[in-house]
Amino acid sequence: MNDPAFLERERTTTGQSAPASSPGVADDEISLVDLWLVLWKHRKLVLAIIVLSLVVGLAVALLKPKEYRYAATVEIGTTVVDTGHGLDTKLIDTPETALAKLQKSFIPSVVQAYTTQHQLDPRKIQLTASIPEKSQLIEIAGKGTDQQGAAYKAMIADVVGKLVDDHQRIMQAVQARYKARLAQASIKLETLQDPTNLKLKKLDVEQAIRSEQNQIDNIKEQISFLKSKDKRLDNADRIIKVQVNQIQSRLKSNRDAQSKALKSARDEATALTTLMVSNEVLQSQRRLADLQERLEVTQPNLRQQLQDKIATLNRESEVHKQKIAALQDKLTKIANDNQRDISLQEQNVSELKSRLDSLRETRALSEPYKSFQPTGMARRVVLVLFGVLGVFLAVLAAFLIESIGSARDQVRSYGKEPWSVNKA
Repeated sequence: MNDPAFLERERTTTGQSAPASSPGVADDEISLVDLWLVLWKHRKLVLAIIVLSLVVGLAVALLKPKEYRYAATVEIGTTVVDTGHGLDTKLIDTPETALAKLQKSFIPSVVQAYTTQHQLDPRKIQLTASIPEKSQLIEIAGKGTDQQGAAYKAMIADVVGKLVDDHQRIMQAVQARYKARLAQASIKLETLQDPTNLKLKKLDVEQAIRSEQNQIDNIKEQISFLKSKDKRLDNADRIIKVQVNQIQSRLKSNRDAQSKALKSARDEATALTTLMVSNEVLQSQRRLADLQERLEVTQPNLRQQLQDKIATLNRESEVHKQKIAALQDKLTKIANDNQRDISLQEQNVSELKSRLDSLRETRALSEPYKSFQPTGMARRVVLVLFGVLGVFLAVLAAFLIESIGSARDQVRSYGKEPWSVNKA
């Protein structure tokens, strides 16, 4: 028993002091039966609180307007960069940078402008941006009622437009750079493909070839002329040989006549004839010696000189032919280099077109849309929560009233106020 008077009598009878008890703390364990009895005792109050809570929850569930989710997903555009090992794509902005622009600038400015224009409370606008997990997308979303749907869709579209315009500024600069490079590359390709350009490149070499060929033709004419002179030398040899034979025959006749004249020389006339024959023999010998010298010395020397000149000219002709061969190789190289340059430039133009086509602008994957189902807690969930809350409040109220009643009973049994007991 917890009666203080009974405990005091027990202490006086046995001479032992009763165990001290703290105010408000029970000495015996509370059983489930006691709890149930308390609840049953106040069952009307418990039931009333639970019913009231359910009614309030039902009212909240029915009166609370349905809220839907309005959202749009943005795909960040990409540019093309040369990494040194090939082409690679690069986002115009990292998702984190784009998200910061949205959160710190674009969304606040759009919300402020829209609410000011339509005289709305900006605190009631719930517009946010986020990065879906493991993606490079940006989601712009808001939550509102059906009546707010048009406003949310308009604001989301404006926010997307601001992000697209911001990235478009960067994209236009990149596009302008690639278009300028493509225009220059196309002009260079047209120049390389123009036959006139190739002719101009070959012109100097072809003129050099013609010049060398003219030199060769000139040498051929000189050789032909020298060979004709060589033939004339042959003819001269034959003539000289004929003259030598004639002189030798005449000289033999003159010597025979001279010998006869010397044998029969008796008067002045004969002596004069002999002298004249002797002079003629002497002249014939001189003429014969000249012809023989010309035939055996002068003519071979002239022929050798002609052969040396012809050999020299032939060597010069070979040098010019080698130059022509080198120049023709140079012509072939010019044509091959031009074709190679055309191929490389075509590849460059194709690569620039590919880069330009690979540029992807920032865009919304769809128009702002409304979720199919309302967001937030369902009505039955709200009702259940209020029911649980009602049970909790009913139990708490029942035990609170029971505690207050017990305290009053104890005060009456002592005939004094609770603070007097505490002082004792």
